[in-house]
Parts: sequence; structure tokens; C-alpha cells
Amino acid sequence: MYTNPKTLSVKSRLFPALLGKLGWGIIVFLLVFLPFQALIQKWAKLPYQCLWVDEFLIMIGFILFSFGLSYCGRIKKGAATVLFSLLFLVIIGVISALYNGNPLIISVGSIFNYIKNFLVIPVFCLFVMPKKKVMSLYKILHWLALFLCFIAVLQEIVFFLGFSVEKIGVHFVDVRFGLMRTPSLLGHPNVFGLYALLFFILDFSLYRRFRGHNLLFLSGIILSCSRVAWIALYFCFFSLLIQKDKKIIGVFVLVTIIITAIFIPYLLSAKELTSEHYFRRYTVLKSVEIWKEHPFLGVGPGMYGGWITPLFTSPIYEKYQFEIRWIEMLKRHRTLDSFLVSNLAESGLLGTLGFVVLLIILWKVSRREAQLAEDPFRKRMLCGFSVMPIVITAYFSTNVLNVTPFLLTYTLLFGMVLGAKDENLVSQ
Repeated sequence: MYTNPKTLSVKSRLFPALLGKLGWGIIVFLLVFLPFQALIQKWAKLPYQCLWVDEFLIMIGFILFSFGLSYCGRIKKGAATVLFSLLFLVIIGVISALYNGNPLIISVGSIFNYIKNFLVIPVFCLFVMPKKKVMSLYKILHWLALFLCFIAVLQEIVFFLGFSVEKIGVHFVDVRFGLMRTPSLLGHPNVFGLYALLFFILDFSLYRRFRGHNLLFLSGIILSCSRVAWIALYFCFFSLLIQKDKKIIGVFVLVTIIITAIFIPYLLSAKELTSEHYFRRYTVLKSVEIWKEHPFLGVGPGMYGGWITPLFTSPIYEKYQFEIRWIEMLKRHRTLDSFLVSNLAESGLLGTLGFVVLLIILWKVSRREAQLAEDPFRKRMLCGFSVMPIVITAYFSTNVLNVTPFLLTYTLLFGMVLGAKDENLVSQ
């Protein structure tokens, strides 16, 4: 049978083009869907497994990455460094699981949970995307974040007017410092605060000044009343200012000393530190107790964590006499509230050191690439990404690993910008 060579040529070009558009469509859908994932699952009363859409897509992406890497033969130095740091976390997790003789499926699932959100950085760095595509995606997410901040302001106004806020996305009214903690449409104030903070940092880094957009992001951070977002905002903002002018360091040190002195009485009386009936304090003390007996490798991934708990009750809870009421809370909320100390109990000093190294690498890679970049958009975005490890460090200390709308949006955008070419088409 004779086949026209021209027909074969058209088909060979058409298939990759369609595959590329399909892949891009999935990326856009995922990033727009992530902030509403929890809300849709609760509203439609869908099974909890529906929240695993991002994990499924990450696995597919990593499989494609493996094929792409075998074809290309190499990736950028920065992405390779991130990949090797994740490999170190995997190795420590496997050694810890084998040493403790833990169930394989629990260990594998928990190790994947440790690294999944960071895997997308080398994945999207490998598939180089045009600057215009990255800019268009960022603009879509930028306007989405503005919309969510507008909803947060509306929620606060409705609350102060004395009307019901249940119809506009608030399922639990929590008042802090005289303000209602606004979740916008993300289900929880901490998640919304971190999401708004991400786009405040990127917008301020791009424009190097206050303007209407980043002031709206700032209002979202404030109205979330998320202390971890506030602390991260403070350190990130000064870090961005210091990038422009090193003289700001002196001002930063002075202001930090003053603020610390003012808030010491509040910290000493905070229920997180004083109340025996506060969950976070209890889990921190238990984590330290467990870690003392397993200092280097911990008790193993998944044996002391919220992600897998509803499906698997670890014997560790019984061994260390974890109170029943807190186990029930853990099953409902799937979190121990403090990732760093719970990871210390699970993976020991070596596993925690692996995460510290990962954060340092994320900072160094973004700073180095920002210094080398010639394109204004890429350079300023990377400067913004260079302070994101500060945010992650802050929320790891008091929150869970899986704040997916914030963390996955950051890592996806970072991977794309890291892999984008220096086209320098449009001055920012």
C-alpha cells in the first residue's frame, strides 16, 4: 500500500501539537481548580479520594518526565540539583522504613507524599515553555488570586454588618484580633493567607512598588488572620527590600528586635505554649518524646503523620499512649499541625536535615538563575521565588505539608519560569 510522505509528515507534526495543547490545558485546569478543590468536594459530597486529582496528575507528569529525560539526556543544573535533593529524601525514607520494618505500602505512599509537590519543579523545567505561555498562565492565576481576595473582603464586610456568611463560603466563624478569619473560597484561612501571600510576593517582585493589585493581596493576607502568613510576609517583604538595597538590613534588625520585645508577653501566655488541652502543643511534645528514642532515622514514614492516618492506625500511637480524643481529631483533620516536628519523629535528624537542604537549594537555585537571567520578567519572578523558602519554613513549623493550593501553585510556576528561555521580548 502506498502512503503519501506528505500525509505522514502532517500527521507526525499534528500529533505532538495536539498532545502539547492537551497537556497545557490540563496544567491550566489543575492550577485554576486547586483553590476550589476542597470546596467542590464538600459541596458536591464527593468521596475524599477526589482530592487526589493532583497526586494522579503529578504521577503522570513524572512518568512523562522520565521518558523526556531519557530522550533529552540532561536537564538544567538547577533542576537536577532539586531532583538530587528529593532523591536524598527518598533514600532516607526507604532506609528508615526498612530499619523499622514498616509496611511497604504505607512507607511508599508517605515518601511520595513528602516529595510530590516538589517533583513538579524538575518535571516542568525539562519541558521548556515559551515566555508568552508562562506569562499568560501567570496572569490567569494573578486575576484568580485577586478575585479570591475580593471575596475575602466581601466576607469580612458581611460579617461586620451582622449578616450570615455561610452563603459566601464561610462554614466556621473564627474571630481573631477582632477580625473574622476569612477563608475566601479555599476552605481554611491559613490556606487562603498563604495563597494570597504567594501572589503578593510575585506582584511586588515584578513591579518593585505598592500598587492596587498587591494592596488587595495584602488585605487578603491581613484578613486571613493567619499568624504564619503574617510572619512569613514580614520576613519575605524585608528580604525583597534587601535585594534592592543592602542598607535595609540595619532597619530590619532594629524593627525585628522591637517587635520581638513587644510580643514576648503574648508568646509566653499563648495557649499553644501553655494549655494542656491544645492539640498543637500536645503533638509537639509527643513528637519530641518519640524522636528522643529514634534520633537519627525516626519511626519511619507514615508511622506518625496525619496524611495516612484515616486509612492506617499506626501502632506508634498506642505505644506512646496517644490520647484517644486527639487520635479522633487526627482522623477527622488528617493533620498533626506541625510538619517539622512530626517529620522529626518520622524521619529523624537525617530526614529533617534533608528538608532543610531542599529549602536551601530552592533558595540558591532561584537566586543564581535570577542573577544570570537577562529577561526582566523571568529575572523578577525568580527574585520573588527566591524568598518562598522563607514562607515554606514558616508554615512547616506550624502547619501541614499538604497546603496544596499554595505549595503546588508555587512549585509549578517556579518550574516553568526556571525552564523558560530568556526571550526578552517585552520589557516589564
